Amino acid sequence: RRGWRPRGVAAAVSCYRPGMSPSPAPAELSFHRGILHATVRAAAIDSGNADRLCREIEAGILSAGRRFRGLLVDMNAVGFMNSRGLAVCIDLARAASEAGGRAAVVGLSDDLGRMFSLMQVDRLLVPCGDQRSARAYLASGEAGSGSGSGAGAAAAPSGD
Repeated sequence: RRGWRPRGVAAAVSCYRPGMSPSPAPAELSFHRGILHATVRAAAIDSGNADRLCREIEAGILSAGRRFRGLLVDMNAVGFMNSRGLAVCIDLARAASEAGGRAAVVGLSDDLGRMFSLMQVDRLLVPCGDQRSARAYLASGEAGSGSGSGAGAAAAPSGD
C-alpha cells in the first residue's frame, strides 16, 4: 500500500519532521569553584529524556576533570520522575563519587522527596533546603549543611 508503514517505524518517524528544531537540552550546566550546577529544565524525568540528561551531566563532570568537587542538581522544574529517572539520579551520584566529589539536590517536591527517602536515593544524592546550603555541603565535605522544610529538604546525612 502506498504510504503504509509498520507501526514501529511510523512512531519513530513521526517524532521528527523536517524544519523542526531539536528538542532543548534537558539541563543547563554551569561550573563554578569546583561545583557543577545542573538545572534540570524538564518537567519530568522519564525514559524519554533520562539517558540524554545523564549523558549531558556526566560529560560535564568529566570535562571538569580534577577541578570537580561536587554536583548540585536543581530539580525545581521537575514534577514527575519514574524508575528510569531514579536510576539516573543514582548514576549521577555514583559518577560524582567516582570523580572524587559529592552530590546534592535542591528543589525536590514533597512527593519526590518522599520517593527519594523511601528508595534511599537521598543517601547518594543528598537533598538540601536551598542552593546555598547545598554549595556549602559540597564545598566543605562536611555533613549537616542541608536545611529547610518539606520532605525534599532533609539534612545531609552524617558519615559517608
